[in-house]
Amino acid sequence: MNETAPGQTEPPAKKSFSIFGSIVGIVAFIIAAAIGKTVAQKGVQALFGRSGNAPPVQTFSPSTWSTRTMTDITLDAPFQFGPGPDVTKSLPPQVRQSLDYYEIFDSGDGTNPRATISRIAYKAGVAVSVDGAVDGAMNGAMKPIAAAGGDANPHSTANKTTIDGLSARRASYSGRAGGGAVHLESVFVQNGQKLWQVQVIYTGDSSGPDAARILDSIHIRPAK
Repeated sequence: MNETAPGQTEPPAKKSFSIFGSIVGIVAFIIAAAIGKTVAQKGVQALFGRSGNAPPVQTFSPSTWSTRTMTDITLDAPFQFGPGPDVTKSLPPQVRQSLDYYEIFDSGDGTNPRATISRIAYKAGVAVSVDGAVDGAMNGAMKPIAAAGGDANPHSTANKTTIDGLSARRASYSGRAGGGAVHLESVFVQNGQKLWQVQVIYTGDSSGPDAARILDSIHIRPAK
């Protein structure tokens, strides 16, 4: 064994890493980012419509709020959810091929705030990245939309949390689009190969409490 001379320090230990593991992580991030981006983009497009103008901000009476269930996710909302757009054609082929199912529910035209729920299951063996989905929604979708609207400095945050014991992220975005302020509040939840994304998009600051109420009420059933 080589001895260290007086006054010298031990050389740093070599770190081992798996190139394969790194590649898998990158691919998982890219796949999830593509999906997160698509959901956020479709939500903004749906809110502003072809005219480029969002509908008037809504206020809701207490009687309109109820618990809504979409298969295995429940939340409180002041509107019903119907089938959302089929966005699979917007995804790259390699992303589509990694999915078992991709289902979207939406609060419908004319709602402001507008809520969108996506249920995704990746095929066995496909690595899942909840952080990739967050990055796709916040940076891949919303920042370019804000830049197109002349907003060079939008504000976004993302924080780790748990929902029913599952790994989750709570993210928010504030910027400008369609000629005015726009806000996106989102929750992302992962359970093994399954990923849920709930987003609430709105243009009026007064809708912030409604968005928070929707997202605060999310439960995944059964959470196994």
